[in-house]
Amino acid sequence: MAQALQEVKAGRLTLWQAAQQFGVPKSSLSGRVSGKVSSDCVYGQRTLLTQMMQMRIPWLEYCVYSASHGFPLTKPQVLAHALVIYNLCQETPKTVLGQT
Repeated sequence: MAQALQEVKAGRLTLWQAAQQFGVPKSSLSGRVSGKVSSDCVYGQRTLLTQMMQMRIPWLEYCVYSASHGFPLTKPQVLAHALVIYNLCQETPKTVLGQT
């Protein structure tokens, strides 16, 4: 996104060209160019589990294994597992995850 923004501001690419070349949404790029959205703005929630937490626990392998055998996890199941893993790794446990 940052590279696309620089190219558009420098006048080397149009919004459409930069969006295509860098694989970013044109509307997001347009908002940053016009100044309606700050260039360092990040949408969505932060990740709950860090890469370190995910590597320590073979949870992802379990998800893939169960899905490959015809039993994919539902969203509530994934969130429940994520909450348990988070609470095992943190000093201040959460009781409920944020809105998703």
